[in-house]
Amino acid sequence: MDAMTTNKQYDSNWALLPGIGLGKAVFDMTRLEVNALKDVLGEITGENNLLIQKEQLLATYDMLKDFFTEEDLKTVMEALDETGAQRGFIEMEYRTTGQTLEYEDGKLTEFLSNKQDQSKDITPSFSTEFSTLSLRFFIFF
Repeated sequence: MDAMTTNKQYDSNWALLPGIGLGKAVFDMTRLEVNALKDVLGEITGENNLLIQKEQLLATYDMLKDFFTEEDLKTVMEALDETGAQRGFIEMEYRTTGQTLEYEDGKLTEFLSNKQDQSKDITPSFSTEFSTLSLRFFIFF
C-alpha cells in the first residue's frame, strides 16, 4: 500500500502543524479560546492542576495518616511546590475525544492523545516545550 493512501477521510481539524498546533488549536491560545473549539476537541471531562493535586494529597493523607507521617506529607507538598516554581502554573484538561491539553500560565503548550490511532497503532503527542515542537509517540500494546 502506498504511504499516502488511506481509507480515512482527511480532516483538517486534526492536522499536525509543527510548531503551530493541531488544526485550529494553536499553541499559546487561552483556555477560553481553545474551549471555543469544543465541537472538534470535545467537551472537558476533567481537569487537574497543582491546587487540585494538593487537595487530593491532603484527602489521601487524611485517609491513610496511620501509614504516613506529617513529615512525609510536607516532603511531597514541597516537591509539588518546587515543580510548580520551575514550570509556572500548569493546568491539564481531559476531553471527550481522548485528548489531554496542557496549559502553562493559562496558555496552551501541549497536546496528548489518549486514544489509540487504529490505523498505525501509535498515538502522537507534541508540545511547545523550550519553544520547539517535540514529537513523541507512545506505542500501545
